[in-house]
Amino acid sequence: MSLLAGIFIGFLLALPPGGIVLVGLNLSMTTGFRRAVPYAYGTMLVDICYALLAIFGARAVIDFHARSMAEFPVLVIGLQILIVAGLLGYGSWLIIRRTPFIERNAEGGFTVKTGVSRSSRRGPFLLGLGLNLSNIFSPTFLAALAILASQAHALGVLEGDTMSSVLYAVGFGIGNTIYMQIGMQLVAKYVRRLEDVHILRIQKVAGAAFAAIGCMLLVFVVQQ
Repeated sequence: MSLLAGIFIGFLLALPPGGIVLVGLNLSMTTGFRRAVPYAYGTMLVDICYALLAIFGARAVIDFHARSMAEFPVLVIGLQILIVAGLLGYGSWLIIRRTPFIERNAEGGFTVKTGVSRSSRRGPFLLGLGLNLSNIFSPTFLAALAILASQAHALGVLEGDTMSSVLYAVGFGIGNTIYMQIGMQLVAKYVRRLEDVHILRIQKVAGAAFAAIGCMLLVFVVQQ
């Protein structure tokens, strides 16, 4: 039951797509689902670790974050600003870009323009791993941990044994990954049927979403 509860909560909390999901969708659109799926596994591994943190050490993480803000405020805020700048910069670049990431070949299909090797699966995996790990410096990281811990408490996971907690954490990661892979499959499947103008619109919407997330995080940084 703990595993199923974790899958359900992971899927539910992933519904409002954030930057991590948007990068996965964009990667699937530009490289294809099979080459992009290791990205989802990289993020899943980190999600499981975050869930374990929320269940076993939320209090310790909160104290560590508070001490870091007290002792190294410039460093912590600087890292947060870098994340915000990255989101705003990438989003703006997607919005102003006048050509799609993918171009048509002579047969009318699409040729992918990407720096990721076609034979390598480590690139997307490490990208997912690194991007999700960078969330620890996000202003909303503690809020996300608190929500995850409260859900675990509401479902009685915190009162169970260690194995139940681990299964819940694994389920949470799986639930997040299921949601992301569904979106990645849909994007990879239907992007081949779209005209260039439609792909550009999707690209600009993704850019606007990245910029909006960056603006929201900037508000949290300013309010600290």
